[in-house]
Amino acid sequence: MDKGKLYTLIKRKDTEELHLFNSDIQESDNKCYRLEEHSMCRAMQRNEGEKNAIFACKDEIETRTESAKIGRAVCGNCIAQLYTTYE
Repeated sequence: MDKGKLYTLIKRKDTEELHLFNSDIQESDNKCYRLEEHSMCRAMQRNEGEKNAIFACKDEIETRTESAKIGRAVCGNCIAQLYTTYE
């Protein structure tokens, strides 16, 4: 069953900006993992982030809603990626 894309929001240690990472839930242990080394905007590497996520493995609608509640602290370039369509 396709869960669709999932996202995790991580706070950058040095600037406290919040960046989105593509994520997935592994069936083997049912845990959420950040799939890529860089955030969606490519401005943050995985190892630059705090260990605890603001939220983890949310679908696109939940990610948009939660990010809107948080506001300007969420990277605008990461958010823009949510609204970009690919063919």
